[in-house]
Amino acid sequence: MRLNCGTRVQDASVARLIKDSGSLEKAYRHWFDATIFNNDIEQTIDTLLQAVDHANNSPQWIPVSWVY
Repeated sequence: MRLNCGTRVQDASVARLIKDSGSLEKAYRHWFDATIFNNDIEQTIDTLLQAVDHANNSPQWIPVSWVY
């Protein structure tokens, strides 16, 4: 019985995480350079390294008001 209760709580937490992630993505997608899914740790790390490499080797911009 306790396992079922824990599973229910975990399922609810995952469902809330998915819902909140969708809301954040919908609201702030235009600010993201990459979306990384953590399905396979090796693939996730490769994707993350590629994103960091791309950020390091691509021109970046900031508002001029941040400089002065």
